[in-house]
Amino acid sequence: MYFRNSFKSLAIIVFLVLGCTTKKSDIPERLGYSKDAKLLIIHADDLGVTHSENMASIKGMEDTPVNSASIMVPCPWFNEIAEYARENPKMDFGLHLTLNSEWKYYKWGPVTSIDSVPTLVNEKGHLYPTREELNANASPEEVELELRNQVKKALKSGIDVTHLDAHMSAAVSSPEFAAAYIKVGKEFDVPVFLAPDNEVVKSSEVQSLLMTKRLSLMKCILKDLKNMPMGQRNIIRMSSRI
Repeated sequence: MYFRNSFKSLAIIVFLVLGCTTKKSDIPERLGYSKDAKLLIIHADDLGVTHSENMASIKGMEDTPVNSASIMVPCPWFNEIAEYARENPKMDFGLHLTLNSEWKYYKWGPVTSIDSVPTLVNEKGHLYPTREELNANASPEEVELELRNQVKKALKSGIDVTHLDAHMSAAVSSPEFAAAYIKVGKEFDVPVFLAPDNEVVKSSEVQSLLMTKRLSLMKCILKDLKNMPMGQRNIIRMSSRI
């Protein structure tokens, strides 16, 4: 969930940067578990696509080990799951950022006005059904605009967005799209999921971008720490030990 204090952004940045150097074996202990604990997140996605999807996912989160889920903002049943998220703020909801409409007879378009993102839609105003069509037609600038507007709509709807991931991996199907995806996550201080085995994520373009971001974040941290009173510096140090 978001840090709800004046140190939110910096605390998140410190945790992410220091976390890059953390050994995997240290993670359970840093989270308060025993060293040999096995930690598992069971994640549901495609919430918002249909009423039945919403109901099944809610039941899973309430009655089974499912403990995280992500929502498709452009889909017809978004408002239903947004209402549930508002009424259940302790539930872990992220966004399944959506650039495709893959069903044959059940379709949706972007949340952005079509005249602002014409390269993202087909002649009927629907998002493309495949990644291949998306990559052949979409401009990275319009991808970035649509991803940003999906996050904005979710936040405006009262969802406390905990993470971002990519429906059909479309937002990480090219280095340019991945750059837009990472940029939007950073803009809203929301973690983005990047699968380490994804070929685009492994590409030199994306890895170079990630390294640049890490160095930029570290410079900001050092500058802010230098100008902080000692008491506030201690709070930031404590947050990095979570």
